[in-house]
Amino acid sequence: MAMKQTLKVDWKKLLWQSHADSWADVTRLLLIGGFLIAVWWHSWFAMLLITLAIIINPISFPAPKNPRHFIHRMNLGKRLWLEFTPPLLKNLARIGEISMTLGLLVAAWQNQLFQAILLAAGLMGYKFYFMFYLTLLHDTKEAENKDLPPK
Repeated sequence: MAMKQTLKVDWKKLLWQSHADSWADVTRLLLIGGFLIAVWWHSWFAMLLITLAIIINPISFPAPKNPRHFIHRMNLGKRLWLEFTPPLLKNLARIGEISMTLGLLVAAWQNQLFQAILLAAGLMGYKFYFMFYLTLLHDTKEAENKDLPPK
């Protein structure tokens, strides 16, 4: 009797690895800018295409070759933050980000250039600060060498 051998794939780990690729993050930032332009011009077709590209983006890149790259360390820090941060703090961070994003989309839809630029600058400043914080969190935990998720 031949035993059927099954191939186990850890999809969550595979997704995190491809999501941590630096090109994936750079293209996500560019796609978000393209999405704002599509909202500004009220192009539903462009919004749909860019939304599909944003959904496909995390799985379309290979695992990073350099695990010491800033973006790879930031994504590992994001995993730590998601695992160890209390739910209240995670929800407060999400509420702030969602409200700024909705304000930006409304300003872009109504073609209010000054408000859209201010909200985009604020949102990007928040995101870059958060990315720096996540990288610092990973580096601190790595230096302590405890509670690190597997790479």
